Amino acid sequence: MKKLLLFSIVSTLLLSCSSNDDEISLGSLVPGTWKMTNVIIEKGIEIDGMKVVDLLQQFNCYQNEIITFNEDGTAVVSTNSFLKVEASLVEGTQDEYMYTADCVSDSDTYSVTWSISGRDLLLTEEDGFVSRVPNFGGGQYMTFSVPEGFEILLDDGTTIHAEEDILLMYERQ
Repeated sequence: MKKLLLFSIVSTLLLSCSSNDDEISLGSLVPGTWKMTNVIIEKGIEIDGMKVVDLLQQFNCYQNEIITFNEDGTAVVSTNSFLKVEASLVEGTQDEYMYTADCVSDSDTYSVTWSISGRDLLLTEEDGFVSRVPNFGGGQYMTFSVPEGFEILLDDGTTIHAEEDILLMYERQ
């Protein structure tokens, strides 16, 4: 879930400043609390017989997911749940699956550091994993783009990554 939340962020607004001013100006726009508002699947997926586009709205999962950015370059990520997606092979097929999903309560809080490099916001986890926020512009909203953003548990217990990209949308609180 940590990698899912922090893999990649794409800002929705841009500021017009010189490159040196960007680092100072953008750095002052990062601190604050950001709450997840949507978890959008790129093209949607059929789960439990329904076409699902927004996981947060459809499954009441990922409620109160928060990232708090501090002025000192640290941040705290707080998660409360994740969506467990399982796939069963459709009888008589070799590559057609039927998906089911359950929201699993699982609270976790962990620290990351953040910095500005040019117009990008960088988030670094304790294990060194770095997420880049290209063209961060501050504003009221930020959107993380997570390629192949969720895992699916197969009948045989193996896990695969979905081919669908996910957009994690956050709003400044």
